Amino acid sequence: MGGLIMNSLDLKTFTTGFYKLVASFEFSFDKIYTQMIYDALKDKINDEIFIETCRNILKTTTKQEWNEAYGYKGRPALADWINAFVPKMIKTGNLVKCKITNQLVDEYKYPENYQRFLDSSKPKTLN
Repeated sequence: MGGLIMNSLDLKTFTTGFYKLVASFEFSFDKIYTQMIYDALKDKINDEIFIETCRNILKTTTKQEWNEAYGYKGRPALADWINAFVPKMIKTGNLVKCKITNQLVDEYKYPENYQRFLDSSKPKTLN
């Protein structure tokens, strides 16, 4: 019997990291807000990327910086979570031929660790 395997963010990993951020920055949350964040991130990143980003936020962001960005005990908008956790494409400095117009255009790529995640997240069939 075949099935699909996907590489995605585990709910337990998310909950652990999310509550560490809540404890450190003391922002308000509720069940719906927490579920919305998880739903927005679960298929875009894996546990490794989530943990690495949480650690980076905790190491590099002071409570004062957090409060300046979101207000005292304020919480980030959903788009802020996506922007913080989902890597952006980076301009490589190379020109590539567009497959549609045949014109030379700037090449953009994801960071290597995120590209590996995307490649590993493509559905695989189990036989």
